[in-house]
Amino acid sequence: MLIKVRALLFALAVTTLLSAGTAVKATAQNKVPLTHESMWMMKRVGAPVPSPDGKWVVFSLVEPAYDEKDQVSDLWIVPSDGSAKPRRLT
Repeated sequence: MLIKVRALLFALAVTTLLSAGTAVKATAQNKVPLTHESMWMMKRVGAPVPSPDGKWVVFSLVEPAYDEKDQVSDLWIVPSDGSAKPRRLT
């Protein structure tokens, strides 16, 4: 089970880096510097929690906002074998 969770975390990290790479290419063309504001507004992924049977992994995703009432926090679930895309639970 630990190997599956590590594989999932690796897959999530690779996906995140690939997405960031695409964003960096687009940003490089527009020459927009990384600012405190852009860092503050980045989505934040919480620690993954595997299900007791090891088939699923749940994690939180926070979409920040300057006004606390506009901040969105959802739980997402994904199969630990990476066979499907994550889906939102809340």
